[in-house]
Amino acid sequence: MAKKWTTWTGASSSDWDTAGNWSNGLPDADDTAVIDGAVNITGGAVTNDEVDAVYVASTYTGAIGSSGTPLEIDVADFQFDGGTSTGASYVRLTASSNTTPTVTISGGNGSASLYLAGTATKMIVNSTASGTFYLGVSASKTLAIKELVMVGCSNATIDASTSANVAWASSGVIHMDAGTLKISENFGSSGVCECLGGTLTISDWTTTLSDVLNVRGGTVNWNSGSGSISIQ
Repeated sequence: MAKKWTTWTGASSSDWDTAGNWSNGLPDADDTAVIDGAVNITGGAVTNDEVDAVYVASTYTGAIGSSGTPLEIDVADFQFDGGTSTGASYVRLTASSNTTPTVTISGGNGSASLYLAGTATKMIVNSTASGTFYLGVSASKTLAIKELVMVGCSNATIDASTSANVAWASSGVIHMDAGTLKISENFGSSGVCECLGGTLTISDWTTTLSDVLNVRGGTVNWNSGSGSISIQ
């Protein structure tokens, strides 16, 4: 089947599975779904959940899902470019068929926060990202993340400070040279965090000897409640 682009219009309702809400029919496993317009998207599980790529445009003024029912999609490539008028987006990447999804954050401002749950093999926060983005939605809707890359994103904050909401993958990698990263608890067994710049704030840390924190620049705030650390 040929790949197609189809854009969310919400012409009929807020239901993802309604064909009339899309400019070129329902997105499927080979397609790119562009989220634009002004109509909210109802959260929860959807039937047509497998999509090659989902792109949230900077011109989208609606909201996606809710804290209790994030939109559940099975996508290989999720890109968030929310603008100043975009509402909060709650999304869960199920990784059912697309088992190694990549997330790219390139926009966001004000209320255009992204609350991401499910699985993210790699999350890239670009230099144009702005505002606060949350890893995990709740203790029952966590985010399992393998690699986080924050490059030149001086106006972006990644908030992973609620430890119950985040499941850092074993042997994971964090690379940051700008922006703010807030984490609670260790970043996965045998994980490596390379801090070249920006601000890293750590709280409620449990010492794990196999973890590596390399500080080559920026600021690290080791808050009260964190465990001890050996400097070598």
